[in-house]
Amino acid sequence: MGIFNRAILVIKRNIGKSSLLFGITFILGTFFLSAFVVSTAIQNTEEEMMRSVPTIATVYFDETLAIAGGNFDSLEGVLSLSVAELLTIGTLPYVQVYDFFFQPQIASRELVFSDIYFNESWMPSSDANMAHWILQGAHSRGAEMELFVGRGVINPEITEIQAGLLELIDGRTFTQTEIETDAHVILISYPFALANNLAVGSIIELENIAYDYDLLSSIGTGVFEMYRHLDEVMAAQRILSFEVIGIFDVTDEFNYNDYGTRDVLPALSARLSLYNRIYMPIGVAEDMELFVIDARNEHQIEAGMILDEPFLDTLFLLYDPRNLSIFIETATELLPDFWGIRYVTGEFSLIISSLNNFQMLATNIRLVATIMLIVVLTLLIMLFLRDRRHEIGIYMVLGDKKKRIVSQILLEIGITSLTAIILATFASSLVANQISSYMLEQQLIQQIEVNEQVPDNELSPWETILFNPRDISLDELMKMYNVSLSTELLVTSLGVVVIVIAVATIIPIGYLIKLEPKKVLILKD
Repeated sequence: MGIFNRAILVIKRNIGKSSLLFGITFILGTFFLSAFVVSTAIQNTEEEMMRSVPTIATVYFDETLAIAGGNFDSLEGVLSLSVAELLTIGTLPYVQVYDFFFQPQIASRELVFSDIYFNESWMPSSDANMAHWILQGAHSRGAEMELFVGRGVINPEITEIQAGLLELIDGRTFTQTEIETDAHVILISYPFALANNLAVGSIIELENIAYDYDLLSSIGTGVFEMYRHLDEVMAAQRILSFEVIGIFDVTDEFNYNDYGTRDVLPALSARLSLYNRIYMPIGVAEDMELFVIDARNEHQIEAGMILDEPFLDTLFLLYDPRNLSIFIETATELLPDFWGIRYVTGEFSLIISSLNNFQMLATNIRLVATIMLIVVLTLLIMLFLRDRRHEIGIYMVLGDKKKRIVSQILLEIGITSLTAIILATFASSLVANQISSYMLEQQLIQQIEVNEQVPDNELSPWETILFNPRDISLDELMKMYNVSLSTELLVTSLGVVVIVIAVATIIPIGYLIKLEPKKVLILKD
């Protein structure tokens, strides 16, 4: 009789023991596979969520930490970093592209501030009133001079375009030569160009002004926008000419309903700032900032903390969101005291924490199920083989080869166990989909409620809000959490379980088969 037929016959004759083996393998296999599926689903969810926005990081000075350490008064000269210091971070292997930039204030008597996309019908009246206040603070309707923010960049391709936040719709970006020679060329937004009737090739004049804000405030009695064109409130002033070489637009339209209550107004302000941003080479922007700093120092104008050099901002675009943790750790070690890394996915930190906690739970269940599967099956199979020692000894005495006996035992256990594991695969998918989805959803609801209670001073800076254009809803998160069994996942999980069962089977078989036939037959109970 062939070993396969003999294995089937043994299973039928020992239906009780085979059922016990089947049941234990099915239960433990279901736990193991469920944890395996959940662990994979959580990992995929986290990666998909982090891929929903570019992985952008910035360097920032932690004033709170400095003050808490009692060192704030001795920080002169460390409130900005040099290009050389930042290059050590920008050249890390995790960084796809980086940019350092100065943001000078620019004035114009001819250009107007663009609010073309603002529509108060998006929002409730309370938010609309606040939005009007933001607009009034961003520019002054009817004033003789508008103020804009420039951005002098070191990356000629412009990081925001490479990250997908902006799209070049006309003209070109900078050349490396223009960056190095401080050429007076600029990129502007499509709304700004539309509001001011500008196109590629247009020449515009911008004013570089150092204001005496104390005098300006006293003249304007707190509302000084209408008076900032007056010569007497200027400590220094010059006019610079620029050529428009490119026009960009924002890739995602602003949608009020995409934002939570606490984020919509900062997001609107950041979006308006972006529409009116003027890109230029970094050297030009630095020169404009130094012009203001020198004028204020020369005239001894009090304007808060006056720096000896302009403040240098940063953007780092990473290759892979999975490198974010090691990038933060490595970059922080390269930074001076009280400096750190702020990143866009900080908005998702509580959600990611929930996913990581759930991932840890799934990993622990999988580990426990693996150990139990090996230990329980090993003991169970050892007991089964001990009950059949006379049968195995007779096979040996009759000249049956050990290889043939081992093959028969493996077939007996394999047929029963694999049948149980195949059924456990479908059961684990159901368990993972129903139970884990409910548990994760409840935990995410709690974390989202905590996130909504974060005070305003804990919000991400406006720069990162631009790269994280909206909140991710609970429904979207749960759609990302896909526990379905793909072919690759099915093959991998089954392969792991088969290996576990093989280990549990080979241990007792290996022990028994090493014995001589006579010793097998005389083994005591």
